[in-house]
Amino acid sequence: MKNALQSFFLILILLFAGSSLLAQENKYDDLFEKIDVLAEKQKARPALELIKEVGEKARKDGNTAMIIKSVMYSRLFQTYLNGNDLIPQINMLRQDVLVAKQPEKSILQSLLAETYWNYYTINAYKIGQRTQIENDSTSDVSTWAVKRILDEVQKNFEASLKEVSLLQNFPVSKLSEILKGDDKTRYLRPTLYDLLSHITLPIYRNTQLQILLIADGKDTTFKERSKHIFQNMIGFHKETGNKAAYCDAELAQLKYFKSEAYGFDTLYYRGLQKLESEAEGTEVYSDILYELAKIYKEEAANPKSTIGSLTKALALSEKAIKAFPNSVGAKNAENVIAEIKALSLTIQTNGDIPSDTPIELKYSYKNFDSLYVKIFKISHREARDLYFNNFEVYQQFVTRRKAVRSWVEATT
Repeated sequence: MKNALQSFFLILILLFAGSSLLAQENKYDDLFEKIDVLAEKQKARPALELIKEVGEKARKDGNTAMIIKSVMYSRLFQTYLNGNDLIPQINMLRQDVLVAKQPEKSILQSLLAETYWNYYTINAYKIGQRTQIENDSTSDVSTWAVKRILDEVQKNFEASLKEVSLLQNFPVSKLSEILKGDDKTRYLRPTLYDLLSHITLPIYRNTQLQILLIADGKDTTFKERSKHIFQNMIGFHKETGNKAAYCDAELAQLKYFKSEAYGFDTLYYRGLQKLESEAEGTEVYSDILYELAKIYKEEAANPKSTIGSLTKALALSEKAIKAFPNSVGAKNAENVIAEIKALSLTIQTNGDIPSDTPIELKYSYKNFDSLYVKIFKISHREARDLYFNNFEVYQQFVTRRKAVRSWVEATT
């Protein structure tokens, strides 16, 4: 138990490491320090009581960051105490939502929707066995069937984005203490509306959720809802003149609605071409060039394609790297170049070949100008045991044996 709770303590440190920069100024630091000490001493329940005190204090002060931080701490301790049983967390979040004010209310509604969804995915089979109750209004999550749980997922995600103007005018930088991950590209999604939207959208796209709700006659407009969310983001950033955030939202929308069917997506390709000129001068420009390079590379393998070109893929990748060398798009472009320039060779024969019968040798290659072929005679026993697991073994074999026949074949 000690090791387990200390592990959770380490998670808390990692999640909120950024807050140490403000340690001398943050009046909540003493309380959180006490909570961390309790975690080290395996005292989860007293820690939860202290976290509750922090939450109440933060609500009185109207401190959104500390309200959410106290909720996240509480969830981690609940996970320690209850394992994969998310119902205590759901009940806690439901109560938090009831007393919360904006903008923390929207954040908590998003967390609640996400927790409902996680509860469903973990327990999908068991939930699927429960009897559906028409107009179910009970509060006991452990008895809810599929429809009720997915209704709650949808309802809370939708509620989390309802206050569009308020969320768009709340800078996500105010939550920097409690946000984890790389903050270098956070400026591309600068508002709380951006943050919550990008949490909601992947769930709205989940095929399982769509099928279950549509089959129930509940909703046939997930695509339209997603479009509306993107329109809100794109429209706001365009209106406020935030070119980088605008282009990031446009690119996210293109990728979100990109056809999942196998083959070339004309609308996606044309959308990238149009956005390329708009995004020039922003870091998103490198992302777009990478996406275009990837298309040219993939289409180059399709003999029926009219746009496939490794030359164009290389040129666009190099352009992406030159434009913003330290960007994510540039790093992805480096991988495209490495894949295009990589050496590869595959050789095939038609199974066992009878003696005194010509051998048909099939090979495919990439980035070779010549193929050096040597044929060696070996016994059945040697063939059974022969395995070139590294270059040194291969080198020993070819230098110690005399080839029956050898030749060079140009590949260009």
